Amino acid sequence: MKGIFKKGLIAASIAALSLTTIDCKKDKKDDSGLLLAALYFLNQTEYTVTMTASLLDSSGIAVRDGKVSLTAGATDVLVAGQTSLSDFTACETNAPVTTSNQKTTNGLDGEFVLNFKVNAITGTFNLTALGSTGASPTVGTCDNVAALDPSTFTDAIGTAVMTLNINEADLTNKNQATITASGFTINIKSLVVVKKGTYNLVSPTTGENVCDGKLVTGTPEVLTGDITSAKTISNSAILSGTVTVKSGGSLTISPGAVIFGNRGSSLFIQDGGSVNATGTAAAPICFTSAQNPGSRYPSDWGGIVIIGNGSATRSSNTEGTTPQSYPRTTNATLTLKYAIVEFAGNEVAPGDELNGVSSYAATTASNYSYVQIHRGLDDGFEWWGGNVAGDHLLVSGGLDDDFDMDEGFSGTLSTLIGVKYPTTCGGSPSTDPHGMEMDGSDTSGAARSFYTNPTVSKFTLIGADITGGYGQRYREGMTGTFTNGLIWNFNTGNVLCNNNSGGGANTNPTTSTLFGTSGKSSTIGSQCTNTAVTASITALPITSLGNITSDSCGFSASKPDFTTLSSAPATGAGASADGKWWADWTVYRAR
Repeated sequence: MKGIFKKGLIAASIAALSLTTIDCKKDKKDDSGLLLAALYFLNQTEYTVTMTASLLDSSGIAVRDGKVSLTAGATDVLVAGQTSLSDFTACETNAPVTTSNQKTTNGLDGEFVLNFKVNAITGTFNLTALGSTGASPTVGTCDNVAALDPSTFTDAIGTAVMTLNINEADLTNKNQATITASGFTINIKSLVVVKKGTYNLVSPTTGENVCDGKLVTGTPEVLTGDITSAKTISNSAILSGTVTVKSGGSLTISPGAVIFGNRGSSLFIQDGGSVNATGTAAAPICFTSAQNPGSRYPSDWGGIVIIGNGSATRSSNTEGTTPQSYPRTTNATLTLKYAIVEFAGNEVAPGDELNGVSSYAATTASNYSYVQIHRGLDDGFEWWGGNVAGDHLLVSGGLDDDFDMDEGFSGTLSTLIGVKYPTTCGGSPSTDPHGMEMDGSDTSGAARSFYTNPTVSKFTLIGADITGGYGQRYREGMTGTFTNGLIWNFNTGNVLCNNNSGGGANTNPTTSTLFGTSGKSSTIGSQCTNTAVTASITALPITSLGNITSDSCGFSASKPDFTTLSSAPATGAGASADGKWWADWTVYRAR
């Protein structure tokens, strides 16, 4: 009992810190964070609600340029401390939409996801729907929508009242919520409720124990603002807002330590800053959500952003709530080894989410080895220029691309695994969730003096038959070499190689020993003369997906085994001779 009480104290400390470092609701007393922490000990009732819905205008047309926000209604049951309860709507139909061509029931047009916590089974909420002044639901393409500035979302569509009645006997019934709106429609597509304390994780891995805070002692240190001197995190810390390591500052993270990301937080490294997170297989380092285990979801926090002084095809600004220019004049370094980054991808604008690890012009002074990105809203790893190297990289349960190489990236990557989760495990996938997506330059393939040209070998890409996904997509003058690859179960096809029509060089990566799913086509443009894939894989080419199933979603005792079957036509990232390099230090639960 003493051990259990100790872990309760630690979890409560994390909850209190995450509340006191953000703006709480104004009608609460200043001590609301401490009150909630106290109620934690009393096992306060708490439910996490995830609602996926679509927004339609008065004509039944999907609002692809919309934003929906949730606030407390007449019966306020929202847990204090929640901010930015809103989401931008999605766009899938890349053309002006009508009621006949829009994809709302089995697609993403107009879709949004709201994730919030309540402390009672019955309550009311106000929903506010806004559109952008820069677009119209029936005009333009998804690219036009993605380019909209968040400040343009000021056109009032209307307000609605939502009533929630949680049914503990049927926590996935979408009829637990009803919405009354006038002049527009919100159609609930799914509603999932998770009750606090129902975290039934069986036989957790070492990595899951670390990420869930089971090894944390004491109160996590709060990191905020700029770090400009040497700092070591030996056990735990919590990120508040945008934390930037710069100007000679360094952050050293010890094996087994955990960094909790508050909502809206992110970790930037730039201008002479350095982060060294070197764990071990027995004591990995984890960057995770500050929410309670079992109530963590993609986009709970931002992720890690490194900005170096390497080469890129253009000078531009990073993603994030506080965008920074790249490349920088002074280099920065990021070392990750036996490290996990999970539940990242905070959305800051329509189609603009942070990734698990974002590398802007990062050089070989940085290195990623034995790193997992888990359950991110956007890409797992994304590279904009630079040549940072990586090996033994795993992306699991991501909702967009697993590996994304852009703007002249020329690094060497080896032994990569990407594995998608079934959509029933939660989250809203992008319209094109690929295993790998690669752009040669920028601005739709503009002419540049160099293009993305990586060396990639030994990779296994496992899809979940999600609409719009290819195993690999090459475009915009992309070249590079790709050898010893396995592609399985991507809905739209194995490989898509697009001709570059943007004025730059031809798209023409060189592939060899690349095998895809039998019966799945590849679309190879006329410029891609060195690109070929053999569609001969007739069954899952690895030993087992374990608990990555629609029923378990990573919670059961059976863990994945990515060892490549001897019958597979290539070894990919799971050659038996290389051993089970992912075993035990990685994580798999979906929330």
